[in-house]
Amino acid sequence: MIYEPSIIQRLVQDERANLAIWNINSFAEYFLEIFPLYNRDYVKGCDRLSREREYLIKRLEELGFLKVYPSQANYVMCRVEGMSSRTLANLLIDKYNILIKDLSTKLGFEGRQYIRIAIKGREENEFLLKALEEIGEEKK
Repeated sequence: MIYEPSIIQRLVQDERANLAIWNINSFAEYFLEIFPLYNRDYVKGCDRLSREREYLIKRLEELGFLKVYPSQANYVMCRVEGMSSRTLANLLIDKYNILIKDLSTKLGFEGRQYIRIAIKGREENEFLLKALEEIGEEKK
């Protein structure tokens, strides 16, 4: 999950103020020490992810066979229409070497046709979109 930088800063400040340093593990201690050094990079990364997520969602919705659900994470969930989610996942891995998560066997999704797609960089997302467009054309 990605958190707003202001929330992380508040957590860091609260932890520093209220927790004796020996009550946390060394990894957490190190994170608290270096976080301020990388805050700007973290914010840039969150902004870049947010823009790419909006772009990917818009383009996925245009395909016509995916119902895309709103997301604030580094992935989007979609309901697949017109084929099974397993078929779509298999086509993508077999033909294009693209891995997506078929959710049809997950607890709470049993038998329902849902997938999860990770948000990547623009070039990787374009490759995925092109593959999905080809699959959509073949499906017609």
